[in-house]
Amino acid sequence: MKTRLTAADHNGPDDFPHADALAALRAWYAGLSTRKAVARYLQGRTSGRAGQPRSARGVLGEIRRVIVAAARRAHRDDLAALLAHPQSARQ
Repeated sequence: MKTRLTAADHNGPDDFPHADALAALRAWYAGLSTRKAVARYLQGRTSGRAGQPRSARGVLGEIRRVIVAAARRAHRDDLAALLAHPQSARQ
């Protein structure tokens, strides 16, 4: 059973969050406010598909959803469960 994602598992740049997005998520989990984490690590990268700006909470929520989906594809439900919580329940 395959448990790790490799470069061959990624279909494109939108398949998994880039390093800056992961840094913003990490900062948020470390206690930085949502706005500050997104502003610090994702400057200029918060526009949506239609070019409209997105909220900081929406940006971090999307990053978490992508990581949860990748964890489930890799059959890592333990990791998916750690990230699939309401934002108010972060630890």
